[in-house]
Amino acid sequence: RAIELAIDNVGFDALTGADVQAALIELGAIDVLDGVMRIDFSNDSRSPHQSQIRQVQGGQFVMLQDWTETPDLRPAVNFANP
Repeated sequence: RAIELAIDNVGFDALTGADVQAALIELGAIDVLDGVMRIDFSNDSRSPHQSQIRQVQGGQFVMLQDWTETPDLRPAVNFANP
């Protein structure tokens, strides 16, 4: 979806990685892995902020626990924020 949005925004011939990143930020929260995780690239964070616990039963995902907030495990001081 992000690549399609980036192409819609700037066109295929002008597409860059920065355009895809901007599209990911523009999309906000996105369900990935068949909805097992929700990612959001805004606020300088590229890690999941919510997840579900699911189990495969009969070839299908069965939800065992609904959306739960996941902690921010980034160090308080890192390369981006010395």
